[in-house]
Amino acid sequence: GWNVRTEVRTGKPAWEIITFADDWQPDLIVVGSHGRGFVGRAILGSVSMKVLHESRTSVRIARERRSAVGDPLRILIGVDGSQKVELCVDAA
Repeated sequence: GWNVRTEVRTGKPAWEIITFADDWQPDLIVVGSHGRGFVGRAILGSVSMKVLHESRTSVRIARERRSAVGDPLRILIGVDGSQKVELCVDAA
């Protein structure tokens, strides 16, 4: 099963996620994307993009699933032949 912890914080969402991750040290941060597109990100900013670029933790940005729920996931992993490739495969 999953161990779930809930914590409510107030403030700037990206900063709160990043600082919580610095304290808690998770293996992965998963955040959603509203999919506003380039113009929306440029005007409003993007929590997910800020977390992606400023966090010291690996980040996965989840978008709305386009395929049916029962369909298997198709995952692409870009590799360079280094030993760290195994970390990418394990994370996927």
